[in-house]
Amino acid sequence: MSKELARVSTFAALAPLGDGGADTGFSREEVMRDNLGPEGLDPNKLDKVKIPSGGGTAWEIPTLDGKGDIAKALEVVIVAAQDVRAYYASKYDGSKNTPDCFSLDCATGSGDPGGDCRTCPMAQWGSAMDDNGEQTNGQACNQRKLMLCISKDSTLPFVVSIPPGSLNNMGRYFMRLAGANLPYYGVVTNLTLDKTESGSGIPYSTVVPEFVRNLTAEEIPAIKSYREGLGPALASMATDRD
Repeated sequence: MSKELARVSTFAALAPLGDGGADTGFSREEVMRDNLGPEGLDPNKLDKVKIPSGGGTAWEIPTLDGKGDIAKALEVVIVAAQDVRAYYASKYDGSKNTPDCFSLDCATGSGDPGGDCRTCPMAQWGSAMDDNGEQTNGQACNQRKLMLCISKDSTLPFVVSIPPGSLNNMGRYFMRLAGANLPYYGVVTNLTLDKTESGSGIPYSTVVPEFVRNLTAEEIPAIKSYREGLGPALASMATDRD
């Protein structure tokens, strides 16, 4: 393989500028300009890859035709990650209402009750209630990790919302990367799903991250540039109640 071919990233978003990755006949710059308009990227319109219910072990991936696809694994670069909290005082009724209190840094809440998340009663374990009004071991104020990820085929990221039951897995993975002096956005990560059960026997899915490879020397400046353009999008994303 020639050196020129070796420089081409397997990720379309990290390909050299002017190369859209897929052979569509259009450059990435003109597509972004014409499709997104002067306001640019709206993070709340990005596709969301959700964790399946009932302990499912396959991802449901949005596709161009709208039909969706099923995959056992997601091979991605995690472009940005943000720990967030959201508290809803009312029972979930299926609507996408805004949270009564939220935090974009898991430190300071905005709304009711607001204040210091670390000492807030709603953030303590055992504060959550189930649909029958019974106390559970969970937190009333739900903590998640929002991740902007890119796959091999798309130049735009999608959102993966890591639920409470998978935060330890992601935290340990990020810690291992830090021990190797690698940022989470400097590697390719494989995300799979395992089926597990709560203490009360309710099945749910946990996200399992796995290191695939380091980004190449050519991909590193590309991901740094990409993060500069998309990093603020994570902080401005709305907190959906799934």
